[in-house]
Amino acid sequence: MALRVPLDENVKPGDVKQAFVRSGILFEPRLAGGKAAEVSPPASAPNAPAPAGDLKAALLVFRQVLKTWADDTVPPRTAPPIAPVAPDRADAPRPALPLADAASIKHLANVLAGEPDKLVPPAPPLSPEQATSLAKSVSTQLVARETPDHFPASAPNGGPPLPYRGAPLSAQQPVAATITPDTPPHESAERLLAATDGALARTTLLQAASLPDQPMQRADSAAQRWTFEVPFATPQGTSIAQFEVSRDGQAARSDRQSPTWRARFSLDVEPMGPVHALVALAGARTSVTLWAERHATAARLNDNVALLSEALRAAELEPADVLFRVGAPPTVARQAAPGRFMDRAT
Repeated sequence: MALRVPLDENVKPGDVKQAFVRSGILFEPRLAGGKAAEVSPPASAPNAPAPAGDLKAALLVFRQVLKTWADDTVPPRTAPPIAPVAPDRADAPRPALPLADAASIKHLANVLAGEPDKLVPPAPPLSPEQATSLAKSVSTQLVARETPDHFPASAPNGGPPLPYRGAPLSAQQPVAATITPDTPPHESAERLLAATDGALARTTLLQAASLPDQPMQRADSAAQRWTFEVPFATPQGTSIAQFEVSRDGQAARSDRQSPTWRARFSLDVEPMGPVHALVALAGARTSVTLWAERHATAARLNDNVALLSEALRAAELEPADVLFRVGAPPTVARQAAPGRFMDRAT
């Protein structure tokens, strides 16, 4: 929570730069380089305590804590007693086995394997009804383990779109908490653990999206690209903005052109709604294109174009073009390169 950048009038470019450094996509290179992981808090929040300097490192530590908490809060399981069958009535119906009877499952495994049942007391052979009930119980338990139900119900589509190289940027609105004060501790730990695993997996996808198209481009410092996400603290909660910063390698190798840097980002906070930006920097000249998915927001941004131009000049950047659009940026369909990732979820 302390790693969030306050989204107010005091936010500085240095805060966004620092958020990029500690976003998690540079975790392994920084770890290999032996650099310290401590980063000072944002300049806009000088009184905030100094947090650990990398989101991925914080998530890895948090996951270990959650695993320990989940193990310590497992509720005890009590198996209901099995009603004995009267020995003098061979045709009496036999009761179904309990759902979580470990001894019965062990007994079934021994019977199927043809091994003597040494770990459980002798028991009569399973009836067809008991075998059917036990098979259904085992199947239910396996399905429950493979498809956990601790994902937020407020995300029917499975969450935000997965990041990949060249994908359209997508911001995340603040989401209401799914854990209440009366949530059992073990359930809270399981939900947090699932969400933490998802955050780590998303960070790994962002790291993959920041890799070059071809392995041979690793040594080419002219062609660079980073895709990362920044958590912002808003009055409605934590909003996630997605960024992409890239450098045009061909322009950098040309003597007639200055290196061109492009920065894209998407943000979705109220009352403005989704806003997308593309900033291109060639030498000292800057062009800005803004997309607002709401007509009222686009009109408000257009009314304040003079403030944006003054801010660019104050940063010693000469604004070349400032354009406003209504809607979302156009998407360009790209064919997946061989040897890349495949989305098996959808």
